[in-house]
Amino acid sequence: MSAVAAQLAASQHSLKPISFNPYKEILKMTMKLTKKIGMLLLGIWLILKGLIPLFNLSFSGLGTVMALLVITAGVFILLER
Repeated sequence: MSAVAAQLAASQHSLKPISFNPYKEILKMTMKLTKKIGMLLLGIWLILKGLIPLFNLSFSGLGTVMALLVITAGVFILLER
C-alpha cells in the first residue's frame, strides 16, 4: 500500500458527517421574531401609556386594550427565552 493510499484510508475514518437541522434554524428565526414582536408591542404600550394622560385620550375599553397589549408583549418576550 502506498503512502498516499494509507493516508487516504486514515483520513476517511476521521471524517464526521455534517449535520444540518433546518428545524433548528427555523426555531432560531422564530425566537428572534417573537422577541422583536414582543419588544415592539412593549414599545407601543409605553408610548401610549405616556400619550393617553398627556392628551387626555379616553374611550370605552381603553383599559382593556392597554392590558391586552402589555400581556401580549409579555408573552412574546417570554416565549423567546
